[in-house]
Amino acid sequence: ENEKHAKKFGYINHDGEFVIEAKFDNAYDFSDGLAVGRYFWADTNGTRIETIIINKKGNMIGRPLGMTRLSSFNEGYCIEYNMLFDAVKFIGKNGEYATDFLENAGGFSEGLSPIKIKGKWGYCDTTFKLIIPAIYNDVGYFSKGIAPVKKGATWGYINKTGETVIPFKYDSCTSFDNLLAKFYFSQSGYKVNGFINKKGEIVWQKENFKDKKVE
Repeated sequence: ENEKHAKKFGYINHDGEFVIEAKFDNAYDFSDGLAVGRYFWADTNGTRIETIIINKKGNMIGRPLGMTRLSSFNEGYCIEYNMLFDAVKFIGKNGEYATDFLENAGGFSEGLSPIKIKGKWGYCDTTFKLIIPAIYNDVGYFSKGIAPVKKGATWGYINKTGETVIPFKYDSCTSFDNLLAKFYFSQSGYKVNGFINKKGEIVWQKENFKDKKVE
């Protein structure tokens, strides 16, 4: 039995018993009741990959997806990253494609997904309707109702209607986690980093003077 499961992945319950046979060459965590499994094999064309979506009974949902890479499911959808076409598609919980090819996209968070259109980023809802225009150079995920976005060379925060709630002044910043977000910017020749709250107020700051300019 141990030899059968050598170098293979499956799923166990809290008692350590296999509930889905260890038959995958790679397997990922369950999210939204679904997981991604992959098989590898070699033929005359080299290493081949078969990617599938499974439910908690180990049954395949939809159809095999071939040599592709999938994200975890978030709010009912995962993303297929197509390496051949350098594009992405959303896949629903039925295992079927929910969109045609898109330039790029991120997983859903609080009902919105980052989506790239003609080189710029915006946000769509779970019907794939563009809710916040694609006008940003880069974006993060929504958390606590706001998201970090980059316009020009600086980052700030917007709400779900696209209104700026924290000004664009950071060189980089993160989505909020436990009501705090990390920021970084350079000021007067030295680097400043720390944490802010949802009002943009600094709650902790560390200054790095090693790069301070000498007048």
